Parts: sequence; structure tokens; C-alpha cells
Amino acid sequence: MDSLVNEGVLVLVRKDGVCKPLRLKKGRKVAVDKLSFFPDNALGRPYGSSYEVRGNQLVLKSTAAGAGIELSEEAAGSDNRGLTCDGSAQQLTQKDIVQMKAEGYTGQAIVESVVENSKSFAEKTIFAQEKYIRKKESRHVATVTFLKPSTKLLCEMFYNRAPSKTCHLRLDTIAQILTQVNAHASSKLLLVETCQGLLAGALLERMGGSGNLIQVFYGDSPVRQRDIKRKQRDEQYSKAEELLKLKQMDGLVVACRFHPEPILMTLVHFLAPSCPFVVYCPTLEPLVSCFTSLKCASCAFNIQLFETWTRKYQVLPSRTHPEMSMDGQSGYILVGTTVKKQMVT
Repeated sequence: MDSLVNEGVLVLVRKDGVCKPLRLKKGRKVAVDKLSFFPDNALGRPYGSSYEVRGNQLVLKSTAAGAGIELSEEAAGSDNRGLTCDGSAQQLTQKDIVQMKAEGYTGQAIVESVVENSKSFAEKTIFAQEKYIRKKESRHVATVTFLKPSTKLLCEMFYNRAPSKTCHLRLDTIAQILTQVNAHASSKLLLVETCQGLLAGALLERMGGSGNLIQVFYGDSPVRQRDIKRKQRDEQYSKAEELLKLKQMDGLVVACRFHPEPILMTLVHFLAPSCPFVVYCPTLEPLVSCFTSLKCASCAFNIQLFETWTRKYQVLPSRTHPEMSMDGQSGYILVGTTVKKQMVT
């Protein structure tokens, strides 16, 4: 059942690369990027299924009419330099397209008609033809895809919509944090984060339901515990307090909007010797202060401070190259390993 879209379960609905979290209910209309529809036809179907929105209903993409456009590299043009982009090659007017939609034409049928009425389509290269069709489909075919929430999808959603809410955490940065703190099954980890629960979810996902994650939070309760009953919450607090008294935690992660130095220097003493800690910050200066304090306290070794950076590539036949627009760095990471002070010479 976990592989099927069920009623009342939180899902991610993606349209044109933009995801929106929704809790679906049969007979209740939902809205995604100026589209409104009833999700009834998606309930009970596998995650990853794509649908075309027709009116207020969903039509499974595999049963909808295909584009019906056959592309041939031999029949396509070899050079685009002689083409003009002033719109004169398209015989269909906007009025014609509006009329076709009013008469009930499907999005795929409109795309076919647009391609057929383009004077320059046959002269484009095969790559330009594919790009042209994708562009017209994104404009005239309203397609939505239902996805199961994961760390990757949620991170991309937050980063594209409101990166400041998650301290500008990017997926490659989360991967670095999970690797450096050595999160695994049966781990006992300490966490301080103000990232909408994104790091907490990533750590729990990596731990696979086995182990303990203690979150130190500011306010009444962390995000994920607001719907938990008081009795159950008190039991969790008592268990966390007992674990902290042992001072044998396996790792520490700090990623919050507060200055990390006092937080790190207080919580690092709850770790067992030879255990890793990771501190993330969007800016460099607070981590330099942490680096200096750790050196002076002689409570850690192998302390490293580095910048996260990644490069995305477009991977397509004969068109593999770095993406034309990319983000720069995604913050800075301080890592180290704890050591007993009397062992330092």
C-alpha cells in the first residue's frame, strides 16, 4: 500500500518541475499552480503516475491520446541559423487555439495542430524539434504527477520556493552532512536545526527506523511533535534525558539560524570519544569562531572547515554539458571528531 496514492496521506504534486505538498481527499478539489481538479482518479494508483488535467478531472497520461508526432533525423534540418523567431512561421493564431480549447480539443491535439501549422518545424534540427514540442506541451498540456515525499524531493521543493526557511540547505549539502556525521541504523544522534524538520527527516530516513534521534529545539516543541499527545511527548522527553545523562551519543548535527558556537560548545560534551560532529551555516564567520573555540578547548581533532559546491550537468545525446544557470555555494560545513581532553598531548 505504501506504493499507492491513498486518501488522507500527504503527497507531492508536481507540475512543470514545481512540487506542492497536498493531503488528498476524495471529492475535494485541489489547486496546483492555477490548476484546479478533483484527485479522485489518482487515488489507489501508483506513485509516479502522470495525468492530464481535462476540465476538472484527471486522465491517466498512458490512456490519453499521444502526441502522434513522428520525428526523423533524416527528415529534419541540419542547421538552425537560417530560421527566424519572429512568430511569422506559425499559421495558427491565439484566437484559433482558444477556440480549439473551447471546442474540447485535448492538449495533445492542440500540440499536434501547432506543429502541423508551423512552416519552419521541418527545417529545425532533430534536437530543436524535440525542444519545440516540449515547450508547446508545457504550455498546452496541463500535466501533473503524484510523487511520494522523500528527502530529495522535499529539499528541492523548499530550495526552489523559499530557501531561507531551510537555511539555504541544498541536496548536496544534506548529503555531505549525512556522510560526515556517519548516520546509520542504530545511531544515537543529537540534532539542533531550524530547517522545517528537513534535516530531522533526512537523518531518520538514513537511520531506517532504528536508533535514537534527540532534537534540541527552541520554543514549545519541534515541528514534527506538534501533533503528538502530551503523554507520549513526556515519555520521549524522559527517554532523551536518560540518554543524554550517559554522554555517549554517536554524533551531533547543528544547522540553525542562531549563532552555532554556544550550541556546539555545550552539546559536544554529550558525545562519546571519537564521535563526529557537523555544523552547517550559510555564512563563514560563525564557523570560524567555532573552529577557534574548539582548538582552544582541546576537545576535538581533525577539525575541518570547507565550502560546499556542486555542478549540475545536462546529460543528453550529443548535448552533454554543464547547465546554463547554476547556483553558487550552499553554505559552509565544519566537521571534527571528539576526543577526551586528558588524552590530548
